[in-house]
Amino acid sequence: MQKPTLNEIYNRVLTDLTGSAQSSRRVFAKAIAGCSYLLHGYADKLSSSLHPLNARGKALESWAAVWLQEGRKPPEKASGTLTVEATAETELPVGTLFRYGDIEFSTTKDIRFSGLKEVPVVAVKAGKIRPIKSGEQLGPVQTIANLTRIALVTETIDGGADEESDEALRERIRDRVRTPPQGGSPQDYIVWAKSVPGISRAWSAPRIEGKGTVGLCFVNDENGGISSLQTREALAKKLAEVGPGGTEFVIRNLQSQPIDFHIQVEPYSEEIADRIKSELKTLIKAVSEPVFQSSDPLDERKDPRFWLNSRGEKTTGVLTTADVHEAISLVPKDRYRVVLPDPQSDVFTQPGKIMTLGEVKVDSF
Repeated sequence: MQKPTLNEIYNRVLTDLTGSAQSSRRVFAKAIAGCSYLLHGYADKLSSSLHPLNARGKALESWAAVWLQEGRKPPEKASGTLTVEATAETELPVGTLFRYGDIEFSTTKDIRFSGLKEVPVVAVKAGKIRPIKSGEQLGPVQTIANLTRIALVTETIDGGADEESDEALRERIRDRVRTPPQGGSPQDYIVWAKSVPGISRAWSAPRIEGKGTVGLCFVNDENGGISSLQTREALAKKLAEVGPGGTEFVIRNLQSQPIDFHIQVEPYSEEIADRIKSELKTLIKAVSEPVFQSSDPLDERKDPRFWLNSRGEKTTGVLTTADVHEAISLVPKDRYRVVLPDPQSDVFTQPGKIMTLGEVKVDSF
């Protein structure tokens, strides 16, 4: 909403006053109400932009420009490698299109070959897609002489990311304000990692392999919790640009540790089931963290290394039974029972893994 000029307001009021045959009281009331309505609307819009906790859209991006060097993370294109086959020498120019369902990919360089050849491809449109795993089939959009109609995915096509949401951008601004740069503190590395498209959360490990080394691991909550090889490469490039000189960065991949749930509830309805699933999804995101050694007291392994979260706290990676009951208690119902995970035991994160939401079954008693 743009603030009207004084002349525009004058002409609007003048039109209201002279263009009505009603009584003068009603005319004045209408004219003043119109001006007041516009002023209240403008004030409301302005007030929602005065603080990043309330700002949205362009207003939030203005705050990001103040606090974050890179601003809102742009959408990213998925990429990977195909194996194609030509029965005779064939030229495959850059930009040759292949299709998987309704998603198109283009080659990234000119290639002349015969027989089998690995070809790098990138999505035509930026945005998050379901990972296309090795062995999946794609086909050329146009017929190309000597080229077979089937191309196989060699290296998983992944790494696409949507434009950063307002909520994710707001969280990064909040982290930046709470933990200002400190010349290479553990929190600095996390802030740098979260500025990379495809990374929603990250953890750092001081001296992961001795003096002068820093460990980093990360996840993409928009992609089931696991990030791609392309994202890892982008993070390594980012750290090389902004990280302190002489620091060796060790990036660790995390494997998925899916947690299955079976909840019985009474009364049962689809709405209650959906709400329980939503609360469990939020819970898993809140407690999922990596660990170097299991938090299980029965685990005898010892490892002096530790991961730190964005608040500078050592991670625990434990899903307690109390956590599960608290999440379900937020949904109105008469009674419920937790069947899975084991209602008598806490769930501990395995080293090198990250808890993700597995199969969630909600039914009646």
